[in-house]
Amino acid sequence: MLILAFDQSIKRTGWCLAEANSRGKLIRETVKFGSFASAPREGMGTEEKCETFGREVKDLFDRERPDFVTFEAARDDIVAYPRKVNVKGKPTKTQSGDLFAKAKPETKMLPATVNAGQLILRDIQGQIRQACIERSLPWVKPSPKTWRAELFGEGYGNMETEKAKAHAKAYCRNIRVNVSNGDQAEAVCIAIWTGTCDEFRWHLDQTARDRAKRDAQARAA
Repeated sequence: MLILAFDQSIKRTGWCLAEANSRGKLIRETVKFGSFASAPREGMGTEEKCETFGREVKDLFDRERPDFVTFEAARDDIVAYPRKVNVKGKPTKTQSGDLFAKAKPETKMLPATVNAGQLILRDIQGQIRQACIERSLPWVKPSPKTWRAELFGEGYGNMETEKAKAHAKAYCRNIRVNVSNGDQAEAVCIAIWTGTCDEFRWHLDQTARDRAKRDAQARAA
């Protein structure tokens, strides 16, 4: 059964395709991986970046024809951050505010801002999900904390992003999978994790039951 895993972002998306055996373990010789950028040139707008991502994903689905898909879950909450503003005598002071604060409030608080990348991640996650729906493919979307902690061990779920990607690259080297970057490495690791998750195990069992039923019907015919 072929697993297609994504560590997705606009800057660079890593992907991994690998065959899992009947116990959910990936067969190392079948592992394929790659990465693509959704912003290959300067000045691209958000809509164009997301469209580029969607086309890349659909081409990958149609070319590789996976049986099960997994992708890293985007945050469900949108976090607001305080903005750095010029304050007399303290030019880099950070002032907090809320999303509905006025531009010149009496309290001298400016509106907070959100990281636009969080919104884009929700958009491109939906494109992977829709590609699965269109092809009637099952999927699972683990959070980074979940798959890292369960694959690497307790404590790794809270690692900073760059440290986590470096650890994923080292992990891949140890299993003799020669990735080129941290995004490919995390995609490989997500695929490995997928073979152990309950959703994939259930799908394996259901597929085996369906196959046995068809075989029995064929023999009885």
